Amino acid sequence: MIDAEVTGFSELLGRLPVVDSSILLLAAALLAVHVVCDRQASPAPLERAAAALLAGLLFCAASFALVPPLDPRAFYHQRYVLPVLPLMVAAIPVLLSSALERLVPQRACRLVKVALLGLLILSLVVVARFRYPILSNDAHNVDDVQVGIGRHLASTESDQVVWAIDVGAGEILRQRIRRGSHRPQQRPDARSRRTAVPR
Repeated sequence: MIDAEVTGFSELLGRLPVVDSSILLLAAALLAVHVVCDRQASPAPLERAAAALLAGLLFCAASFALVPPLDPRAFYHQRYVLPVLPLMVAAIPVLLSSALERLVPQRACRLVKVALLGLLILSLVVVARFRYPILSNDAHNVDDVQVGIGRHLASTESDQVVWAIDVGAGEILRQRIRRGSHRPQQRPDARSRRTAVPR
């Protein structure tokens, strides 16, 4: 379990924009913890950013525990953390800007904030160069393989038994049954010949 968490936070998140910097993510997480634990009232945007980042990190930790990222480069594993990625990406600049206002003189603070924003944009550009070909390959996989499976299932007859080990394929079959286009005929031995569609 610990190995899954380490792999998830270091290798899987390391392939996603903005959160790919362990130092940046750790600094933002420490700031978020400080905001949550600080007894003094913080500005509402800062509290929301801290809550969003910590919620995203907890979501990622739970995701890595439930579905260990055996192949961090595969979109199959990356997709489980994508729902909270916008929360984390939006929270990081807010938290770091708050820290810069305390550490950097006021005259230089605006310049440093612009530099921070430029760094985040640069991170998106650099990662996109490597990430887009992977996403394109995954899209071709869906078109070439998953759609082919769906078309094959669409051609099955009502008296055929289909064993599916792919969750997507099973879902397609279930949808066809609900629409009535693939309604098995009732037979005396129907109980002994049920179609297995694992979830």
